[in-house]
Amino acid sequence: MPTKTAPSQPAPRPLGCLPASVDVPQVKAAIRLLTHDGQPLAAFDERDRCTSAGAYLDPRRETGEVVLELHAVHRSSTPWEEWCAERLRVTVEYADLFRTAGWIVQEFQERDHTGQERLARLILTPPQPTARERMTAALAERFPAGSAAVYVPEGATERDVVVVNSGPDKDGTVEVLSMKQGGKALRVPLAALEELPELPPEPEGEITDWWTVTDAQGVELTRVEAEDDPRARKAAMRHAAVVAAARRDKGFAIRRLRTSELSVPVGELRGLPRTA
Repeated sequence: MPTKTAPSQPAPRPLGCLPASVDVPQVKAAIRLLTHDGQPLAAFDERDRCTSAGAYLDPRRETGEVVLELHAVHRSSTPWEEWCAERLRVTVEYADLFRTAGWIVQEFQERDHTGQERLARLILTPPQPTARERMTAALAERFPAGSAAVYVPEGATERDVVVVNSGPDKDGTVEVLSMKQGGKALRVPLAALEELPELPPEPEGEITDWWTVTDAQGVELTRVEAEDDPRARKAAMRHAAVVAAARRDKGFAIRRLRTSELSVPVGELRGLPRTA
């Protein structure tokens, strides 16, 4: 016997607004605040009919405002004045909630069928970010989680290559993983991060027996000729600049050169920095 196909379930509908408004920033911010305060959100069916009373948000996209009202249907079993009193109570709660959170709240009244003016809805304007918050947001776009950067501690001479491991907190700091400290998690100001220096394109030509020696910042110290890595490191340690860098940085880096790089003057090649 052929199997019966179960009827498809309708897609879940957003609460507190219509589907076209779900990604509007001021709507999202208002819903977060209402949800955190435990306020019910209006629910709608596939024909946008209210199926459950609660807060309803309608954005004004051009101005950045959002209109908030208690979306509920008056039923004949509830006395009109009692229903109006409950609607007023909830709307006043909304107004207090958003004023406390720093929003600009405008009250809008309208005349009902009895001719009485009543508070019907609120026009809300989200709090404007401070200069510091705007700067933090801009830096967070430059250095999102997962990106590499250079960390420059205040007053320090050494820098560190880090990987951003979180979004920013309210104080403008992020968690980073320090390459200098073997992946240790640190909390640093976003403003102390810089972009990694741009590396040169991949060199061309044949592999040679010449090696470039660089410090923790990727600065070329010298070049040596050797057959393999151990001999190259041994030869590098005969140079005073390499010895000094090894003591300062707890090591140095070497890389075998290609023929196209041999014509570049010593000191002009760059290596991949370990501490930037």
